[in-house]
This record gives sequence, structure tokens and C-alpha cells, in this order.
Amino acid sequence: MEQLLKALPELRVKAAIVSEPTSLRPGVAGKGYGLARVTVEGREAHSAFPQQGVSAIYGAARLIVWLEREFAQDAVGSVTEDERPGLFDPPRTTWNIGTITGGSAKNIIPGECSFLVEWRPVPDDQAGAVAQRLKDLVADFEQTMPDVRVSIALLRDEAGFARSGQGALETRLAKLLDSAPMGISFGSEASRLASIADEVIVMGPGDMRTAHSDRECVAVAELEQWTAVLRKLLGAAS
Repeated sequence: MEQLLKALPELRVKAAIVSEPTSLRPGVAGKGYGLARVTVEGREAHSAFPQQGVSAIYGAARLIVWLEREFAQDAVGSVTEDERPGLFDPPRTTWNIGTITGGSAKNIIPGECSFLVEWRPVPDDQAGAVAQRLKDLVADFEQTMPDVRVSIALLRDEAGFARSGQGALETRLAKLLDSAPMGISFGSEASRLASIADEVIVMGPGDMRTAHSDRECVAVAELEQWTAVLRKLLGAAS
């Protein structure tokens, strides 16, 4: 998608459909996506002499607990009043710490530990606001544990997209399918397409709640129904 946008900088389209599993409900707004690597640096030493070292893993563990508490208390951003009724689940920016790695050997006080933090901001969050919040939280933590150093590498920071009123595509889909609009909490290409399309809908058969699991599946009836809808849309556009 990024290559397409770079190759065709003047490209504009009236509408775009991003096929993702939504149980055939039109996704008319979507959360963004952010990702950062947080690295905690301590001081290596032989584990027989722990007083000579500073454990980066202990530091990272304390930082993670710190962030968990702050994340729970601080729901960054909110959806607008127009979009509040049931579009997003949950209706706020969410955070997750998905991986952690550190240490070099069982008998060495670890000198480095890093973990990945991801967040999914609601469309109302200003660009960079959540990343800045993470930086502020880390800076506050460093005051409590001055023996470690913490750095943040921002890997992704993509804004969400929001509906600007019911468009022609959404109206057409409402006639073809009796399904209520929804907000998309997972990542998709929609946020990128929103920069060139007058209207973006995320929609398709299947349920993201069962994705990436041994329960992942697509009902044949939904697939057939979606195929029929796409044929009607393409027929109307030709």
C-alpha cells in the first residue's frame, strides 16, 4: 500500500473497501496503530556478586508494572459523542506489552532487557499524543530508579480513520445487508486508504475475535453472501 501511494501521489478514489473479517458489518471508523521498543539498560556482573551489577530485567519488570498501572488509570483519548454509541469495543485507546527479551546467561546479572509496547488509538487522539504519553510515563519512572537507563524506539505511529457522515457506499451496503455499522479496533489498510478515498469501509466475512487462534474460520454462507454483495457493487459501478 505504501508503495502504491508513493507511486501515485495524485490518486483519488470515491470509495474503497478493505476486506477484513467483520461478520459482514460495515466498519466505518477504525483505531490507529502504534508500536515502540522500550529498552532498559542496567549493568552486567557475575551473579555471585549481585551488588556489582544492576539488573535490567528487574528494571524492566518494575517498569512494566508501572506502565500497567498507569495504562489502567489513564484511558488516553475518547471517541466523539457522535461515534460513542457502540462503534468501538472498548471505546478507548488500548495498550499491550506483547513480547519481552533480555539477559545473556543464567549466571550473569542482565545488562539489557527490551519489550514491545503497542497501542491502538481512537481516531480522536492527536497524532503522536499516545507516543508522547509513553515517553512521559517512562521519564517519570526513571526518577524512581536512577540506576537504569531507558530508551524508546518508535517503530510505528499510524492514526485511525473516522466517518464523516454516511456516504454512498455505506448507504448502498445498508440496502444490500441488514447489518449495523461498527468501529474497527484491529489494524488494516483503511487508515492509509483514508488519505486518498472519500469513503472507506472495512468489511468482510468471518469474525476477528476468532482470528489468530485454532478457532479461526469463515462460514461458507457468509462467504457466499459477501461474494454476491461484491458482484452487485461491481455491477452497479460498471
